[in-house]
Amino acid sequence: MPRYIFAGAVVQWAAIIRAALFLGCTAALLSGIIGIAYVGVAHSETNAPPSWVNPDRFTDPPLVAAEPRLPAAPSSTRATLSWDFLDHMARALTPDQRIRAFETIESLLHAGQFASASKLLERFEGVTLDHPQSAVRQLLEAKTLYMSGEYKKALRVLHLLSNRDLPPHHQATALWLETGSLLGVQQISEALKLARNFAPNTQQFVSASLYEMVWNTLRSMPASELDQLRVAVTDPYSAAWLTLANLFASDPISSQNFNRQLASWQLRNPDHPANRYVLLHIASQANPAHRRIRQVALLLPITSSFTEAAQAIRDGFLFLSGQSDPSTRPLIRIYDFGDQTDLIRAYYDAAVRDQADFIVGPVGLAAVKVLASWNEFPVPTLLLGNFDHPDAVRSNAYQFSLSPEDDATAVAERAFNDGHRRVVALYPDTLQGRRIFAAWRHKWQEHGGILIQSHAYDTSVSDHSQILRALFHLDHSGARRKALQKTLDSTAQLKFLARRRQDIDALFLLGDNYQTRLIKPQIDFHHAHDLVVYSLNSNYTGTPDPVKDLDLEGIVFGDMPWVLKHGGSSQALRHRVPQQQLRNGTVLDRLFALGMDAYGLIHNIGEMQRNPDLTYPGMTGDLSITATGRIRRRLEWFRMHRGKPVHLRLATLPTPPRLDLKSNPSD
Repeated sequence: MPRYIFAGAVVQWAAIIRAALFLGCTAALLSGIIGIAYVGVAHSETNAPPSWVNPDRFTDPPLVAAEPRLPAAPSSTRATLSWDFLDHMARALTPDQRIRAFETIESLLHAGQFASASKLLERFEGVTLDHPQSAVRQLLEAKTLYMSGEYKKALRVLHLLSNRDLPPHHQATALWLETGSLLGVQQISEALKLARNFAPNTQQFVSASLYEMVWNTLRSMPASELDQLRVAVTDPYSAAWLTLANLFASDPISSQNFNRQLASWQLRNPDHPANRYVLLHIASQANPAHRRIRQVALLLPITSSFTEAAQAIRDGFLFLSGQSDPSTRPLIRIYDFGDQTDLIRAYYDAAVRDQADFIVGPVGLAAVKVLASWNEFPVPTLLLGNFDHPDAVRSNAYQFSLSPEDDATAVAERAFNDGHRRVVALYPDTLQGRRIFAAWRHKWQEHGGILIQSHAYDTSVSDHSQILRALFHLDHSGARRKALQKTLDSTAQLKFLARRRQDIDALFLLGDNYQTRLIKPQIDFHHAHDLVVYSLNSNYTGTPDPVKDLDLEGIVFGDMPWVLKHGGSSQALRHRVPQQQLRNGTVLDRLFALGMDAYGLIHNIGEMQRNPDLTYPGMTGDLSITATGRIRRRLEWFRMHRGKPVHLRLATLPTPPRLDLKSNPSD
C-alpha cells in the first residue's frame, strides 16, 4: 500500500484518509499530507519530530529500532498514487483552502525546500482558478524558479503574468523577481532600467532588498566590465549605479582619489538610492572622532615562532595604509612583543603612554587571553583574536579573527538556509577538529538542524571505507541482500547494488586540503556522490589546480573575497601589492587580508558601532559589528565544479520578499 514516510513513524494512506473524512475537513486532509512547512524547530538527536519526505525521492525509510518495517510497495506505484491524490485534492479545495496551500508552498520556499515546493505547485496546473489566484500561482512559480536558479524560465513566466490581477505588494515582488532574474542572466543594463521603476518611498522593504541585490551584484564584477557597461548605458540612473560600483572596484576606499570622486558623485546624484551604500564612508569622514586617530599602535610578535604570520598581518596593515589619503593617514608604531606574551600588558601600557589613539593587537588566543580580565580598555582596541567568552561586553574592545570556529558556524547557517535538515558529519580526531566540530554542531542544532550521526576519523589513515560504510549504512544494504538470498534460495542468482541510507540530505566534512581531497572521492565511491558536502575553506588554497581539485568536486564552502579574487575591489588591490609581499596560495595570504581589514576598521568601527546596520566592504568579507564589539564576517560561497570554484550567486543575495497571501483577494 502506498504510504508517506515520517521520521520516527510509518503512516499509511488509509489511516490519513479515514481520519480526515471522519473530521469532515478537506483542508485538514491536505494539511496532513503536505504539512511540511513547519521546519526549523529545535530538535534533539534522539527525539526527531515528524518530517515530510517527498514520495518521488524516497527509497528507504529511516531506521527506527522501535518501529517494525512494513513491506515496501514499488516506488513507481507509490509515487503515482500519492501525487495523483494531491492532484485530486487540489481540484477539490475551496478558494480559501487554496490560499492556505499557497502559504504552505511559500513556507517551503523560504525553508529552502525548492523541489518539494515546485512539485506541490505543479498540482495546481490545469486547476480552474479565478484571475487573482491564477496570478498568485504564476507568481509563486516564478519565485520558485528564481530561487532554484532557473532565471530564464522565471523570466518567461513573469512575462506572461498579468500585473493588474495582483495587489501592489505582489506587483512589487514581481518586479523584484524580474530584476533579479535579469541580473542572474547577466542582462545588467536591462535590470538597472527595470529597477528605476521602484519608488524608494513605496514598498520600502521590497525596494531596499532590491537595491541590495543590485549593489551586491555590481560589486562582484571587475572594473573592466563595469566600465564597458557604463559606456554603453544612456540613462543617468543606470550610469550612476555603474559609476559608483566602478569607483569602489578601482580605488581603495580610503584613498585621496576615492574621496574626491565620491564627493563628485554625490553632488551629481543627491537622491540616488545607491547613496545608502556610501553612508559608512560619509559618516566616518564627517564624524569628528575620525579626525582624532592620529597615532595607531600595532602589537605583533614579529620576532617569535610566529614571525611569518605576524609579518603578513603587518604588511597588509601597512599596505592599505599606504593606499589611503595622506591627509588622514595616522602615524603607525609597531610594538614587537616576540614570544614574551607575559609582557603584553607592559607593551600595551607603553603604547598608551606614547599617546596611541587606537591599538591593534595583540594577535592569537594566548596573547588575547592576557588582556581578557580587563572590563574596560583605556583606548579603542581591535584585538586580533577572541576572548574565551566572546559575547562578554568590554568597553573600548573589539574582537576580530579568522577563527575556523567562526567559519564552521557560517557553514552550519549556510546549510540550513539551503534547506538541509538531517545531516551526518566527519571530522578529524584531534583537539582542534573536536573544537571546530563542537562549534558547528552547536550552531546547527541551535538553528533546528538534526545531526543524525557523526564520526571522528584518524588523520594518519588514508582508507576510510569502514567509517563511510557505517555512516551510510551500506552494511545494512548488504544484510538485506543476505536475508533475501536466504529467503529465496541459496542457488538463486541475485543482482545486487548497495544503496546508501536515504534519511540524510547533506554531509559536513571537516579537514585540511590533503584530508578533504582524500576523503571526498571515497564518499563518492560509497554511493554518496549525490549528497551535498559542506566544508571549510581550508580545503582550497586559492591557487587553481584543476587536476588535483577534481577530487573536491561538488564541495560547497565559504571563503573571503581576497583569496578567491572575487569582486572588483579585491582584484584591483591585488594588482597594487608589491611582488615581494605576495603570498598567494598560502595561509599567510589570508593574514595579509586580515591586516588590510584591521586598518580599514580603525577609521570606521566607531560609526559601525553607533549604527549596526552599516557594513564595511572588507577583503575578508563584508564586516559588521555586534552589540558586544565582535566583528562578524559575511563570506562568499562557492561550489567546486570541474576543478574550479564557482560562485553561488544566490547564497549572498537577499531572498525574494514574502508574498502577502492572507490579504490576497479570493474572488
